[in-house]
Amino acid sequence: LSIQNPAQHLLNEIMNLTLLTIFLPLLTIATGLIIAGFYVSFTLVVFPALARMDDRSASTFMVHVNRYAQRPPFLSLFFLGLLASAGCLALSIVHENIRISIGAALVLSGALLTIGVNVPLNRRLEQNSLAWAKYEPRWIRANAARALGSSLGAVLLLSGV
Repeated sequence: LSIQNPAQHLLNEIMNLTLLTIFLPLLTIATGLIIAGFYVSFTLVVFPALARMDDRSASTFMVHVNRYAQRPPFLSLFFLGLLASAGCLALSIVHENIRISIGAALVLSGALLTIGVNVPLNRRLEQNSLAWAKYEPRWIRANAARALGSSLGAVLLLSGV
């Protein structure tokens, strides 16, 4: 059992807090920008290409894309970003840093939209319980919102770090 003197204990606490106050926002920025880029690529590349396909082919392709996204590389990055942004948000609330709180909340909103809107739509598309004509506009709106939230959040965090 080791006993730390009060000064050493305080220094350790400051170092731990500094690591959290620097590391969490930076991790949130990095993952937020990467994931935002992923969402933006759907807006700029994937859905314009799908618009040139018939509904059945577009639906089949999107089901394959969604299955492929559910692999460890993407899921690890996605959940790392979700945890980092949630931690960053909690820490910024404790420290009453409004700019960081808003930025982290916006990045977190992208993950929550994915879980709450895009994934359920994807599942319904895969189960053939939602027609492409109803899936596409809903998915595009939710994707635009998560791309915008993640992007703006990361930029706001960059300006506040």
